[in-house]
Amino acid sequence: MTTSTTHGVVSVRGWSVTAVPEGRCVLRDEAGRVRASYPVVPGRPLAMGEVAVSLPQGEAVLFNGRPGAARRSSHDGHVTLDGRRYTYRHRWWRRPLEVRRDGVLVAVLRAPRGGVRVVHDAVADDTDRLAVALGEVAVRPGREGAISTLLDGLSGL
Repeated sequence: MTTSTTHGVVSVRGWSVTAVPEGRCVLRDEAGRVRASYPVVPGRPLAMGEVAVSLPQGEAVLFNGRPGAARRSSHDGHVTLDGRRYTYRHRWWRRPLEVRRDGVLVAVLRAPRGGVRVVHDAVADDTDRLAVALGEVAVRPGREGAISTLLDGLSGL
C-alpha cells in the first residue's frame, strides 16, 4: 500500500479525500465512490471526542481522543466498521499511529516531513483500507505530546 499527502489530498492505493464547501471531508475509493464523509472546520484538525462519520451503509461514530488532552496516548481513538472495532493508538517513538482491527495490527502510519508513510501493511480488504484511510486523514499520525503543546502555548505569549 502506498500512502502520500500533497496539499491536503491524501491517497491510499488510489483513495482520495477532498473538502467540500458544506464543511465536510469526503473520502473516495479508487473507483471514485464515496466511502465516508465527516464534518470539518476549514483550516483546523478534526474535532476531538466523538465525530459522526457518514458511510454508504449508515453512520459510524469515530472517537478521536479526549478533548483537551495533553498526553499523546490520550489522543487514541476507535471506530466500528462492518462489525469490526478498529483502534488508533499513538506511539511515542517517531510518533507513529498503529491501526488495529479487533486487536490485530493492520497498519502503522508514520508522518515524516512531506506526507504520511505506511511502515507496516497487513490490510486484508476494503474495510481495512477505509479504517487506515480514516486513521490517516481524520485521526492523523504524528500528534504532538504535552511538551510540544506547552511550548506552542508559550510561544504565543
